Amino acid sequence: MPSTTLETGKVPVEEAARRRLRFGILGAARIVPTALIDPATRLDFDIVSVAARDPERAKDFAATHGIGSASRSYTELLERDDLDAVYIPLPAVYRHEWTLRALERGLHVLAEKPIAMDAGQAREMVDHAEARGLVLAEGFHYIFHPMFARALELLAQGTVGEIEHVDAMFDLALSPGPESAIYLDPALGGGALLHQGCYVLHTIRSLTGAEPQVDRASTVVGETGVDESVEADLVLPTGATARASASMAPDAQWLMRATVRGSQAVMTLDNFIGPHYGNVDPAFAGRISLVAGGRSVLEESFTGETTYTYQLRAFCDAVLGGPSLPVQGAGAVANMTLLDRVRAAAG
Repeated sequence: MPSTTLETGKVPVEEAARRRLRFGILGAARIVPTALIDPATRLDFDIVSVAARDPERAKDFAATHGIGSASRSYTELLERDDLDAVYIPLPAVYRHEWTLRALERGLHVLAEKPIAMDAGQAREMVDHAEARGLVLAEGFHYIFHPMFARALELLAQGTVGEIEHVDAMFDLALSPGPESAIYLDPALGGGALLHQGCYVLHTIRSLTGAEPQVDRASTVVGETGVDESVEADLVLPTGATARASASMAPDAQWLMRATVRGSQAVMTLDNFIGPHYGNVDPAFAGRISLVAGGRSVLEESFTGETTYTYQLRAFCDAVLGGPSLPVQGAGAVANMTLLDRVRAAAG
């Protein structure tokens, strides 16, 4: 994945009348600048404080990224009275506990994916949020980008016809460094299924608008005891089929692709999880192509604002009374339920 900082300009927020939301961050993770700090800067929202397991790490992180303060612990951050929402990029195993604590403090939550370790945890988290009238969103950022909206539009228009089969793939070797260690630790919720497989299962559900059943699944377990790759064959209520696959093995090549084969055409989405990386290198731009009758009938390319910018804008709109999000509520529980079923089928 390109590492160059994306410079796409300040996003206008019509929003002069909009109240500035105030965020806290639970965890000084590598994804935070991309997923929250840069979008918050573009959208003119405030990041008030960050907390980490090590208070010194939190101080260094705050200083590096221009965050006003560093809290000495996660608990201390949640006890502040100047926050509206928190972003939780903690390892998957901790998201349940700290999401519940944030909700109990009356804070809206944007949690990294997967939202929990299993569907039971996800249901408890969603129930807490809904009982308190709070927004709890799972960070499937790609779904908010115009590229994915365009794909859903083409499907709704009948351009592809009746869906017969969907393939969704996400292969990407782990980047070297200590930040990647959490994905290799079973105790922290590591493994390809939770780290990358959650994306492709979510993609299949989102493209089809249906809840598939698991026909078969398999994993390849690495030296650390986590699954380095996963593959699942699914069956949709219509009888259509789907295959989800993901790999974080050392030899995995960059591949983020979804293909929908329909009765009228085949639609392919390339680099749909991070289409904005085309701003760094055109080879990484998001692309939608349609082939019908053996010939190309559509080719569209997407770059522009980051998926995370669109996600944060939608999250803040929901917090301020706008439309609910497709990554809230029952959808988050359903995706976790499908993850559980793939895990069980893989043994």
